[in-house]
Amino acid sequence: MTALTYEEAQERARLLDVRGYRVELDVTGGEEEFGSVTMVRFGCRVPGAGSFIELSPARLRRVVLNGREVDPATLTGNRLPLPGLREANELRVEADMPYSRTGAGLHRFTDTADGETYLALHGGLDNAQRVFAAFDSRT
Repeated sequence: MTALTYEEAQERARLLDVRGYRVELDVTGGEEEFGSVTMVRFGCRVPGAGSFIELSPARLRRVVLNGREVDPATLTGNRLPLPGLREANELRVEADMPYSRTGAGLHRFTDTADGETYLALHGGLDNAQRVFAAFDSRT
């Protein structure tokens, strides 16, 4: 996973204006992965410029930017390029995400004491992308 540099964070904060996220998680599938659908609305102060969003999926199923399909194969490491941004943008990302076994991201475990399955989330700046597509714009 490529960490966001301070310079990249400053550039993205200058370029983008994130207006809202809607995240849907499906934890009913299995023990190894969960479904994640992210919808992000954001502005771009320099229409035509490009940026990227971070995510660390087991499988990137579908990406739609402003009504256009984006090839999931463009994901490099944890960075999904977003070229040709408009003044107002809408991004939809559908992915299967791996459950964490370290506690970073969405951790799934079964308690041997009661046999129940539990979920725990650690979603700080670097870990949000382990659960949903996110702009990490620390500055």
